[in-house]
Amino acid sequence: MNESTLPPIEGQDLSALAQSVTDISIPEFEDKPSDDYWTADKTARELNVAKSTITRQVKTNKVVGFKLFKNGLYIPKDQFDGGMVISGVENILAIFEFDHHEAWRFLSSSLFYGDKNPRPIDRLRNARTEAERADCLSELGSAKRGFEFGDFS
Repeated sequence: MNESTLPPIEGQDLSALAQSVTDISIPEFEDKPSDDYWTADKTARELNVAKSTITRQVKTNKVVGFKLFKNGLYIPKDQFDGGMVISGVENILAIFEFDHHEAWRFLSSSLFYGDKNPRPIDRLRNARTEAERADCLSELGSAKRGFEFGDFS
């Protein structure tokens, strides 16, 4: 579907929503990561596991991670809660076909403007039961389709 066939959105200025998504800094090769990311070593220390466990979790798509500076592995720290990866991160990686950059861009974007949990990662964090998590993942699957087309409403 191209832009000319999309129905017009009237009465709403959505430019702030589009801006919030495009301004997210996802580390790429040679970027210096912000304080929002831990190295694999720091992640291992924070979670009290071996560095090899973190590396394996990234390689097996259980945790979002980015390889930078040839050998440096950086992990977004917002995907952890209470020393554990937030349940559902692995599912989001799967629906993004294991593209860690796109999955994290989605998870950390304020897609639900005005909601108490505007970012998908916050919605997953607050889904405490299996039923809540299933509902959340269903909602995020729908949001992903809008995210791909730039429809953030």
